[in-house]
Amino acid sequence: MALVRASFMGRLWPQRPAVCSIWASQFSLHVASLPRRKPLHLVPSTVFLAAPSVLKAGTSRQYSVELDDIRYEQISDETLESLSEYLEELVALDTAPQDCDVLYSSGVLTVHLGTNGTYVINKQTPNKQIWLSSPTSGPKRFDFQGGVWVYRHSGETLHGLLTVELSKVFSSNVDFLACAFGSSESA
Repeated sequence: MALVRASFMGRLWPQRPAVCSIWASQFSLHVASLPRRKPLHLVPSTVFLAAPSVLKAGTSRQYSVELDDIRYEQISDETLESLSEYLEELVALDTAPQDCDVLYSSGVLTVHLGTNGTYVINKQTPNKQIWLSSPTSGPKRFDFQGGVWVYRHSGETLHGLLTVELSKVFSSNVDFLACAFGSSESA
């Protein structure tokens, strides 16, 4: 266990074991370094989920925070149910690969596409996100912004990505944009 020396509000605290750290926007403070007899009252403007060296300057982790829990549940459930219904229609087509199956249960949509792999689309309630695991493009986390589910790193939408990838799998033009929350007009 490392011993650290912490500086807070201009006072240097003696070395103590550091157990837990809080990284705030302007300073770092090792909580365990403070004497226990003094209460700590901190209200940082931004709290990072990782050490500042991991994050770019001036950034913080952001989620779909504009949604309250109830609205997130409604939107994510409606999105997954709509995707599930459309995928079931696609699996019934003659152009569908052999051994296809769609299963939706408890916020997890699993699409088995035979030799083309398995897609898993699920709710991530603590982050208010929808996560996609694709055999083609890999894992992605989508935030709800502007009425659609958006992957922040590239700006692509969940429905747009599914349209592109599954059009190749089903050898026809599929359109997930017509599903719930597939475009800002459908929101």
